[in-house]
Amino acid sequence: MRYRTMALTALALTAIGAAPAAAQRTSVGMSYDWSSPMGDLKSFVNNDSWLGFTLDVRKPAGPDNRAAAGATFGYYEFYQMDGAATTTTINFGATAVTGQKYRHVFAIPMMLNVTGYGGRSSGTRPYLGLNAGVTYVKQTVDIGIYTLTSDVVVVSAMPEIGVMLPTTGRTAMNIHLRYHISFGSDNLYSSGGSGASMPFLSLGIGFMGKP
Repeated sequence: MRYRTMALTALALTAIGAAPAAAQRTSVGMSYDWSSPMGDLKSFVNNDSWLGFTLDVRKPAGPDNRAAAGATFGYYEFYQMDGAATTTTINFGATAVTGQKYRHVFAIPMMLNVTGYGGRSSGTRPYLGLNAGVTYVKQTVDIGIYTLTSDVVVVSAMPEIGVMLPTTGRTAMNIHLRYHISFGSDNLYSSGGSGASMPFLSLGIGFMGKP
């Protein structure tokens, strides 16, 4: 319930604040994201996440604002608690620990982006985008009396597809699907050994100033 309240509050504030930014030809928006782990992240935390937020800033350009460049910032959390009868081995470099565990990951992507829009400024606008930059990843593993923590900054990219649906005023509803890709790091835990990466898929809905 707390997470839903946070999401609704963020979306309301974005809807109110997006119009002035759009009038200055800079689109600002925020979305609430559902995320699903993939690859090494799924082997570490096999739970979907309902705690994710994204802040987007885009500067439109070109005829009918069909292109934009800007930045994307996000916050995502994943966690899982094993059952009492479950034990798993976690590898961290040359160290291996076995036991019942609680796992937690949060990721903060910080990326620059380019976006190409279809449609017209006054109507529905499908778009394709590519984000590239870095992601700060922090993992925590509790196994019995032991706690292992790792935090790294990894090079990452995030292709996306989305659509902006017109609403009243200078704001639009923004729906996007993003695939978060990161290069592996020996400092990240996994059940498959060193060199783990943390990919995930996210579906977001929010509001943004019209391009």
